[in-house]
Amino acid sequence: MSLPGGRSVAPRTRATTLGDARKTYLYKDVRTVDVFAKRLVFLFFTVLVLIGSGFLYESYESVLLRNIELAFFLPVVIGNAGNIGNQISATTARELACDNHLTHTQRIYRDTLIGTCSSIILCAPISLAMYLMHVPRVTRITVYTSFVALGSLSSMVSSLGCVICVFIGIDPAKVMGPFITSFADTIGILMYFGVANRLSS
Repeated sequence: MSLPGGRSVAPRTRATTLGDARKTYLYKDVRTVDVFAKRLVFLFFTVLVLIGSGFLYESYESVLLRNIELAFFLPVVIGNAGNIGNQISATTARELACDNHLTHTQRIYRDTLIGTCSSIILCAPISLAMYLMHVPRVTRITVYTSFVALGSLSSMVSSLGCVICVFIGIDPAKVMGPFITSFADTIGILMYFGVANRLSS
């Protein structure tokens, strides 16, 4: 793009017009202590949430005693939701910076559908593990229900969260990873043991 006088400038991209959340940062120009401080704030609050998740886990001790197999599959359910959510947040943040011509509604719907379908397909290895372990019916229903529901919910929240971050001027790459991990832990425990408690009572 040329200007009067022969000067030229690089064309403006969408990434440079939508606030700090979509700017390309050159870390060589940013002090390490500044980067550290900004990231630490979000990590501090997520640690507090994770501590709360520990207390939640302890409160469901009676449910675990009735169905000890639940302890084996809880990390699988929560870990899958965290993995799907983080994967979607990374790709969505990049798409929002580059703009792939999807509306926010279309993007959230697509990401939720991807997370749901992925969770359904990933039930296959879980089914094999439960078959080999001869787990009871209550545990099977709890794992299947929580695995798919949490994976779907994590996908939707991750995509929606990225859109909200960009709207309010926060970099989703810094926020959504820790947030989704904490979200999956907390909501996952409530959902997982909530279903198990209802089925076993």
